[in-house]
Amino acid sequence: MKIVILNGEPAKGKTTGMNAALDKIEKTLTKAGHEVEQFILRDMDIKYCIGCFGCWVKTPGRCVIKDDAYIPYKPIMNSDLLIYASPVKMKFISSLLKRMMDRMIPLIHPYMSIRDGEMHHTERYDKSPVIGVVLGDATPDDMEFIERYFKRTALNFFTRVGFVLNVDNAVKEVENAVNNI
Repeated sequence: MKIVILNGEPAKGKTTGMNAALDKIEKTLTKAGHEVEQFILRDMDIKYCIGCFGCWVKTPGRCVIKDDAYIPYKPIMNSDLLIYASPVKMKFISSLLKRMMDRMIPLIHPYMSIRDGEMHHTERYDKSPVIGVVLGDATPDDMEFIERYFKRTALNFFTRVGFVLNVDNAVKEVENAVNNI
């Protein structure tokens, strides 16, 4: 299985629980035979989306902002599982991870259709990866709220959320969840 991890931990160093756990997850999954690529977002130049919709109008499928946000696009769309990882800050994912997610809008079509009585984007690609979420410092309420957010996000990517886990016990649970996807 091809797996991409978007590491939205803003703090540097292996001493943070999130960074250490993600490194263990990457090693465990690689050892199990999966192809894993981790993008450390804090080390990338990712500017804020300016809402110009150039990615839909001027350069369809590609953001007009020149930075590193496009680098994970192809690996993401060629993966089977996309793991979003972030500590919880103010009851939500880090602004770093959210900024990257905002910049992923070129991966969906601007066109809309009605599905299940709701307006959603139409499919740009034949397949999208299953979404996994690993959170740090999350309360049960945080986990529930963030899971709902990712389930709504998954609708526009024509995919589903495979798991939402707390980083404290995520290494073994991610391995188990991956085996059930």
